[in-house]
Amino acid sequence: MIRIIKLGNTIYENIEAKEIDGQGNEIWNVPNDVVQLKKALSDTLAWLAKQRVNSILDQYQYNGLADVQIYASQNDQEAQTLLDWYSTYDNLIWSYIDNDLAAFQTVDELLQIDMKNIEQQIYEQSIQTSPLP
Repeated sequence: MIRIIKLGNTIYENIEAKEIDGQGNEIWNVPNDVVQLKKALSDTLAWLAKQRVNSILDQYQYNGLADVQIYASQNDQEAQTLLDWYSTYDNLIWSYIDNDLAAFQTVDELLQIDMKNIEQQIYEQSIQTSPLP
């Protein structure tokens, strides 16, 4: 049921079913080892988070986090609010990776995770805790 996974530089979306080869063996295009799959899923969440951050920065017309930091250091309220949000969001992303994702023990459990949904939930939690400007 994996909806999206980043493997190296390739993004796979909507992986719903296994392929079956001519001998009836299942073929997966995703890692079938718990450690490798956790790594791929954490990379996927980090990639989705980067997409989210870039989208937010574009929305507020900042060139990057360094740009936000420059304005925040000049007491710009919008930039300070964005940094507060980013700090909350980033902490939630890494908390999920370090704690929640680490708790899964089997490949089958990991294959049920919808990283887009997880990222969306983390985003919503972050803006409840530290609203965007």
